Amino acid sequence: MTLRVRDGIAFRTALAMSSLALLAGLFSIVLLGSKAYERTNEEIRSRLGNLVDTVAMTTAAACFVEDQGLAGEVAAGLLSNSVVQGVVIRTDRGILAQRSRSGRIDSLEDLRRRGISRHIYSPFSTTTEIGEIIVDPSPGELLRLNRAELFFIGGALLLQMMAVIGASLFGAFRWIVQPIKGMSDELHRMSLDDHETLEIPPGHEQTEIGRLADDINALIGQLARARKDAEKASRAKGEFLATMSHEIRTPINAVVGLSHLALKTGLDPRQRDYVEKISQSGDHLLAMVNDVLDFAKIEAGKLELEQADFSLPALVRKLGAIAGTRASEKGLALVIDIAPDIPEHLNGDSVRLGQILLNYINNAVKFTASGSVTLRARLESCATGRCRIRFEVIDTGIGLRPDQMERLFQSFAQADASTTRQYGGTGLGLAICKQLAELMHGEVGVDSVAGAGSTFWASVELGVGEAAPEAPPEAAGTVDCRGLRVLLAEDNPINQQIARELLEEAGLQVSVADNGADAVDLAARGIFDCVLMDVRMPEMDGIEATRRIRALPGLAALPIIAMTANAQQEDREQCLAAGMNDFIAKPIDPTQFLHLVAAWLKPAGAAPTAPLGAPKPSAASGGLIDHAMLARISRNDPQRLARLVGVFLQSTSDGIVQIGRALAAGDRDALVQLGHRYKSSTRSVGIQRLGDLMEALEHAAQAGDADRLQAVGGEISAVWQLVEREMAGLAGSSAPAETAAQGLAGNS
Repeated sequence: MTLRVRDGIAFRTALAMSSLALLAGLFSIVLLGSKAYERTNEEIRSRLGNLVDTVAMTTAAACFVEDQGLAGEVAAGLLSNSVVQGVVIRTDRGILAQRSRSGRIDSLEDLRRRGISRHIYSPFSTTTEIGEIIVDPSPGELLRLNRAELFFIGGALLLQMMAVIGASLFGAFRWIVQPIKGMSDELHRMSLDDHETLEIPPGHEQTEIGRLADDINALIGQLARARKDAEKASRAKGEFLATMSHEIRTPINAVVGLSHLALKTGLDPRQRDYVEKISQSGDHLLAMVNDVLDFAKIEAGKLELEQADFSLPALVRKLGAIAGTRASEKGLALVIDIAPDIPEHLNGDSVRLGQILLNYINNAVKFTASGSVTLRARLESCATGRCRIRFEVIDTGIGLRPDQMERLFQSFAQADASTTRQYGGTGLGLAICKQLAELMHGEVGVDSVAGAGSTFWASVELGVGEAAPEAPPEAAGTVDCRGLRVLLAEDNPINQQIARELLEEAGLQVSVADNGADAVDLAARGIFDCVLMDVRMPEMDGIEATRRIRALPGLAALPIIAMTANAQQEDREQCLAAGMNDFIAKPIDPTQFLHLVAAWLKPAGAAPTAPLGAPKPSAASGGLIDHAMLARISRNDPQRLARLVGVFLQSTSDGIVQIGRALAAGDRDALVQLGHRYKSSTRSVGIQRLGDLMEALEHAAQAGDADRLQAVGGEISAVWQLVEREMAGLAGSSAPAETAAQGLAGNS
């Protein structure tokens, strides 16, 4: 297609922009010239007015004594200003002085009409007028100043207009014409089909824009189809990963969790052997699932590395602790050799780096029957805050042949089929290591001789981090969290059982919600130190439940930990965005699970025997309240203690009233439920005696023992009066609250 110059966009753009710039410049000169004339006149008159005001005050003495000489000097001084054409100073008795450049003075009325006039007042009274001063501006000087201002503005606008025209023409060619023509030529070479989807703008049938529209029409059809196909495939893959993650991890959680709990019971050797093998199989299945999910995320480009400071020695110690047990079981020596010139504190994704090294170490332990496994690190280079470090894992195992090494680091590939049969595995671990290393701007490889061991290495790039105080290892596991309260929101009965038994085994008090709505309700009515929140639940999911809990008064800082079988990064980000503090994937590792919960509970060490500022147990209560437990639950925080006591008094007081009504009505079913409900709540705040009485009430109602029910009801009434009085004192309440106890006593 050949284009004429006058038909091209370049010529049209230049002509249009030049014409618009000229018109805009002329219009600006006319408009700004008139405005400049008015502004100059106003400015000069304003300056003269200020000058006359000042002179009027200094001339008061001359007018008061009618000193014509002094008045003449003032008039002559004003006349020295080029803008002043004439000056008249007069009093009531006549003119004291008058000066004019032309020698002719017009009438006072004419001077007042076109000039500037100010009254002169007595120096002894600001209200007594004794004269007048009139200044006549020079029209010629005003015209000269206006012309100078107009020429300056016109010149500036002319230069600006020329600059705008030049810049506009340059910009039109450089940033519009040439790029559009270049894209048009490129798209014309790329497109093969001609599908009419864009209408060519009128008048551009023979321009670059017209040709560009034709080319884009052809490309749009291809891109639209490709985009739809890609989006459909991406959605299907993402949905498959999310479903598989959730559906597979949930039963694995049951296998791992229940086998862990079963191993803590009294099993005979044969049973223990069975359960240990079940646990090992569950761990192996979990590792394979994690490999598949990691591989899928990397292939989809959804795996992003974190950038955070970490301690290399701490990471190596952690890896040694994890792999050291398996190595020692096989009689292998695990050797750590870290070069001293490597910075101790680095910046990067320590989790993914640890994943690479742990995969290498586990493989080395798996394929080594005797000898040692060595983790070695050497500094290859370090400059401008970036270091390249080579990590090597050296073993004395079976080694590899050259043909076997060629197949390594490929997806679903192992050395050979016999390796898979003998040692197991999916063949994804090394492929994932390779891709993770490449994300760290590094590479991986292996050096090996069959029968003489192997050296797997990874060279990665990491930043130099800043030193930060490091928490002592296992610190979370040594914290005494007994007596603290945890809200568990989980709809799966097996997952409920596993989490609840693990937490109760650690001395925690657990309340269970079957869905998000129940979790919000319990959080609003109770006092909890932490919430474990499943994400996928009926009625209300964990995301919405978290948002509603965060909106409740006083719960903005309550630790909420997500527990979900959806282990993808976007799931973690969604949980954190909703207001959760941390994330643990199912199936849960019991040790890591308890450490994570303990880390967020953070009780204030060993609690004192009584809360800060709390009164000592009164003689009347007979030591019914365990103040040490209250201190531990409230973390020695008076405000938390007051809120805890307030909630307890309100809920238990209502329960006492309901017990009284049930006793009077002989409603044994209600008494069973009430006794069961309040035996745990009273014991959880350290009132063991009242909890025992509630349990006795439950048992008596179940047995249908009416006499025992009346006796227990009377004891509950007496004990509750003592407890209620002292608890009200702990909460700082000044109003007695004995109505509930009196009502119960009246029915007993």
